[in-house]
Amino acid sequence: MSSRKIWLLTLAALCFSGLLMCADLISGSRGLFYNTDTHTMNTGWKISGGTKTLYEAASFAKAGSLKNEHLAVLTKTLPATVDQSVCFVTIGYRVAAFVNDQDIYTFNPPLDSKEVRGVKTHILKIPDGTDGREFRLVLATNQPGNTAVSKYIILDNAIEIIRALQKSDLMKSAFALLYIFIGISILIFTLISAILKKFDLSLLMLALIALFIGTGILLNLSSIAFYTGPEAVYWMVNIINLALPIPALLFVAADRGYAQSRLLTAMAVVQSVFLAIWLVCNFLNIDIIFLHWQPALFAAILAGLIITFVKEFKSGSGRPEIAVSVIAILLTSVINAHSYFTAGRYETMDFSLIITALPVLVLMTGKVVLSSAQKEYRILNENMTLRLEGELLYKNYNKTEKYIEETKRIWHDIDRHFSVISNLAGNGVYEELKLYLKQVGYDFKKIKETYLCENKLINAILTEKISEAEDSGIEVRFTGNLPDKLKIQGNDLCSLLVNMLDNAIEACIKIPEGHKKKIDISIRMKNGFIYFGVLNTSPVAPVMAGEDFITSKADKTKHGYGISIIQRITRKYNGAFDIILSNNSFLVKAALKNADAGEFFAKDYNDNL
Repeated sequence: MSSRKIWLLTLAALCFSGLLMCADLISGSRGLFYNTDTHTMNTGWKISGGTKTLYEAASFAKAGSLKNEHLAVLTKTLPATVDQSVCFVTIGYRVAAFVNDQDIYTFNPPLDSKEVRGVKTHILKIPDGTDGREFRLVLATNQPGNTAVSKYIILDNAIEIIRALQKSDLMKSAFALLYIFIGISILIFTLISAILKKFDLSLLMLALIALFIGTGILLNLSSIAFYTGPEAVYWMVNIINLALPIPALLFVAADRGYAQSRLLTAMAVVQSVFLAIWLVCNFLNIDIIFLHWQPALFAAILAGLIITFVKEFKSGSGRPEIAVSVIAILLTSVINAHSYFTAGRYETMDFSLIITALPVLVLMTGKVVLSSAQKEYRILNENMTLRLEGELLYKNYNKTEKYIEETKRIWHDIDRHFSVISNLAGNGVYEELKLYLKQVGYDFKKIKETYLCENKLINAILTEKISEAEDSGIEVRFTGNLPDKLKIQGNDLCSLLVNMLDNAIEACIKIPEGHKKKIDISIRMKNGFIYFGVLNTSPVAPVMAGEDFITSKADKTKHGYGISIIQRITRKYNGAFDIILSNNSFLVKAALKNADAGEFFAKDYNDNL
């Protein structure tokens, strides 16, 4: 399966999860956990109706409809001086908070009575005999003189939008909003693509990365406003976890690693598909089993990431900067899980899975974006190489025609040449004879130079580039030969040799007048390997940027040195590549393995030139 298909499958699973969350919002369900219609508290109070039940339960409690010994025990624990009572009603593991019948915020019930911003909570645990769970009725009292309650519900506009979507769960609404943003962005992008009649997958992926990271960080920053101290650490961990893929993504974009991570690809798919399955089961009210298995599944995902990390570095494709990002993601994920388990927040494990899956998805997106860009660049380069190859062959064909005409002319005049030479020698006019022989020799030399190599493509490249070099006042010497039929693709041969010769010619052109300008070219085949060597005089070392040389030509898109192209071709054919700089020369060497080649001998490689 291609990287593009895997990425689309991962995205589809996450988007499907988002649709389930949005469906929960629309249906007014209280949280995708289990069917409340089948559970009755031992007080005889029937619980049903999803989110509306929270409001009804609050009204019943405040009106005194819920009367039993448990409530009586609870009321005895209340302080005598109370400014305002705030009723919290919990179903399962979820608590909804109300002030004057207005929902403040939904959060997990505290383990014991505690005071948060001047609001003290008192918990009453009511056993549920159906499955061993406990319902909790929480009565929160505003302490005397405290005005924090009004501030407690003041939120910025972004959070107000989220609360408008679903008042019972801020985090779920946040992720639902995130998926809505993604859906809108995909819709807009699709419309633009349809208008322009061009679909750019890389652009869409980059847009999604920005949405995933940016929206996630903003939502978590907004959530920090609710908490201080240890509670705020949890949200900070989420922000760090979301931001961690950014440096890794930059390194991926620079093609410095993670290009071969198949296991990482599999983990991204597993995480996303599991998340979708988990939400489906919850939506169908069959989440009891999954609830108990979540810690083990979460640990399995972390173990998968660790295995990914180890395999990457055992294979030698990992990089230190990627290692730092992966380790940081693992650590923050563990902290995330720990905060859930210690706080008893098992019902929000789906968000922990999302938080863990997002960095992996972002890294995978970076890989696909990079692969797409590399493929586009490779196709562009191959097209340019094929075009160049065609131009060289066409020029060589024209030169061959001229050579044939020149050969016919020379052989037609051969008798006349011998006659003139004989007469000049007989008359003793030796100076004129020397000049005449020099002219005839020049004509024969042109015929010889037209055929430098048996391989037609290599011959075409050599004749064109040697002619170009000599026109620039560069002395060129060629040794070697190659058969016409090779297993190496013609476009690769063309790209390799043209880049090597262009580098040498451009370097010699830069040499000031009065200094020697010379290029030595060697091409030969031995033991099934083709050896290339180009040595040029270079009093000044070329300027390098990373692994490429900086060209001085006007059209830098067509005349880059392209050392990376030479490296790619040598890797493709299991060969070798070297650059040797000295005080007065610059040597580029390459070896390509022909099909059914023998053993690679370093001596043959080093002896070339």
